[in-house]
Amino acid sequence: MGAAASGAVSNYGHLGISGSVTVSNNGGSGLTMEADANAVLNDSFVITNLTQTSYFVVSIASSAGGTSDASVSEVVNLFIGGTLVGSCSNTGIGNLSCNASTPISAPSSGIDLRMSYIGIAGVNCGYGCGAGASSFDAKSQGGGGKILAVIVADANGNPVKGASVTSASGHTYPSRFASTTTLTSSLNPSNQGDPVTFTATVSAFGRPSTPTGKVTFKDLASSTTLGHATLVNGVATFTTSTLSHGTHSIVASYGGDTLSAGSKSAALAQQVN
Repeated sequence: MGAAASGAVSNYGHLGISGSVTVSNNGGSGLTMEADANAVLNDSFVITNLTQTSYFVVSIASSAGGTSDASVSEVVNLFIGGTLVGSCSNTGIGNLSCNASTPISAPSSGIDLRMSYIGIAGVNCGYGCGAGASSFDAKSQGGGGKILAVIVADANGNPVKGASVTSASGHTYPSRFASTTTLTSSLNPSNQGDPVTFTATVSAFGRPSTPTGKVTFKDLASSTTLGHATLVNGVATFTTSTLSHGTHSIVASYGGDTLSAGSKSAALAQQVN
């Protein structure tokens, strides 16, 4: 069937889903499915310094790419003493995220959780192969799957202050989701004195809620802070009509919150005539 595949066991923290498959055209009709790539991540966690009943949450991301549509199936399981206590699964094309959680009670010293991950990628070639071959890579974000965050949270999803997570592998997992900030202008170019609204949109892939907090708008050309705005549904806006004649390099900086790390947008060249 013209397929070659391989699998790999990952390192701690970075799932490293690997392997690839090449699908040859099957007499013009294509192939329906080829499966590939297995990766398992096992680690144990001890949670200490808890003063309340909380939740242990593991968020993971994966994706697949190549010259044809490919899907990834991901399963995350959490165990305590060999008993399954939390799980999640997700299948689709593109970037996927999966959050598994389990309740933990205080005092929690000595609680041990084992997480296992299995990723399988497949391709539906159909007639998309054309006269040649089609392929996909069973890779995940950053060149191999990714643990987005390991969090001890309360019933509202907020991190529990003072809680400590230690992994048996010694790997330090992210405790906050990475964020991305993008910036747009309502009028560019503009004339001097025109009101211009800058809109910053903040997202955090895999996070179960919308980022909160404040965004600072700066003009790098004059090293000036234009103003601040609070995120509403992940969006912050700032309007100004005082930009001088010339080109301004505007950036939006997100300060982060308890669940998301801060981020900065690319510079936007605002032309004022």
